[in-house]
Amino acid sequence: MQRKLRGEVGFLVALALLAVVSASSAGARTVASPPPFTPVATSQECGTKSINIAVLQPVTNTYSQAIYNGMKAWLAPCKNVHLTAFDTGFDAQKEYNTFENIATQHKFQGIGFLPIDPVGVIPAMNDAIKAGIQVVNFNNPLGHDYATPKVHIKGQAGTVIEPQYKRGQWMADLVAQACGSRNPCKIGFIVGQVGISAELAIGAGFRAELKKYPHLQLTAYQGNGQYLPDPSRTVAANMLTAHHDLNVITGSGDQMIRGAEIAVDDAGLQKQVKLVGLGGSAIAVQKVKAGLWFGTVITQPLDQGALTSWILLNHIYNPALPAQGVNPFTYTHRTPLLTKSVLVKTHFVAQWSG
Repeated sequence: MQRKLRGEVGFLVALALLAVVSASSAGARTVASPPPFTPVATSQECGTKSINIAVLQPVTNTYSQAIYNGMKAWLAPCKNVHLTAFDTGFDAQKEYNTFENIATQHKFQGIGFLPIDPVGVIPAMNDAIKAGIQVVNFNNPLGHDYATPKVHIKGQAGTVIEPQYKRGQWMADLVAQACGSRNPCKIGFIVGQVGISAELAIGAGFRAELKKYPHLQLTAYQGNGQYLPDPSRTVAANMLTAHHDLNVITGSGDQMIRGAEIAVDDAGLQKQVKLVGLGGSAIAVQKVKAGLWFGTVITQPLDQGALTSWILLNHIYNPALPAQGVNPFTYTHRTPLLTKSVLVKTHFVAQWSG
C-alpha cells in the first residue's frame, strides 16, 4: 500500500510551494506556515508523542474504506499515531452524538470525518474544537459552500474535498457527451441518500450544469440507492418501468451504477440506455474499457485520506497553523471525465474498488 500510495499521491509534492518549514526536534517543532506535503509521513512529522485520531464515517462503504486506507498509508511510518474508526453510517444524529462523546473523552487529539449533515453537525464539531481537538472534514462539504474547499468554521484545522458541486457539474458534462446530439435526451439519476451533504451539493451542481444543455432532460431523480448495487437495481428498474424511454442513467456512486447496469440488462435496453458513474473505481474502469458503461467521473479517495492525515498531524503538533482547504484535483492536472477514448490515451489507476 505504501508503494502504491507513493505513486498515486506523489504528484502532490507540488504543495511544497506552500511554505518552508522552520523546524527544531521531532515532536517539538516551530512552524510559521503549513509545511510541504510528503507522500508518506517523515520521522519529523510523526514526532514522538502518542497521538490518537478518530475517524468518523460509514465504515462498510467501499469508498470510505479507501479514504481510511489513504489515512493509514500516509501514517504508516508513525508507530506513535493510532487511528480509531467510528462507524456513523449515513446517520447524521449518530455522527453528531459521536462527536459529542469524543469531545468529552479527552482521549483523541484529532478527528477526521465525512459530514452527513453539512450544517447540523457544526455545533458538535465546535464542541470538539473547544476541547482542543484538531478537526478535518473530508469528501463531503461543511456549511453552505458546496463549490470550494475553503474552510469556513473558526478553529477547524482543514478540509479535504473534491467539491461535490464540481462533481455534479462534471457528471452533467459526461452525460452530455453520452447523449450526443439526441434531442431530447432523457436522464435518470439515482441518489444514494436524499438530503445528505454530498447529495445536496452534487444535485445542485448537476442541475446548474444541465442549463448549458437544453436538449438534456432530468426525467427521473430518485433516492434510496444506498450506495449499493442491489437497492440501486430496484431504483433503476422502477425508473425504467415509469420512463421506458430513458437514454442515460447516472448516479452519485459507481456502486449504484453497477445495480443500474443489471436493471438495464434485465429490461433488454443495453443499446438504448447509456450508463455514467461517479468515482473512477476499479470496477467502473473495467466497465468503461469493455464499453458497458459510457464513462465515470474520477475521484481520489486515497489522496483525500493521505491529505487528511497530513493536515491533522501537522495541526496537532502546531495548533497555530492556518486552516488548510485542499482539493486534490488542483495538483493532478488531468481531466476528471473518464471515457473509453480517454483510457486509450492515458494510464489511469483507480484508487478504490467500487
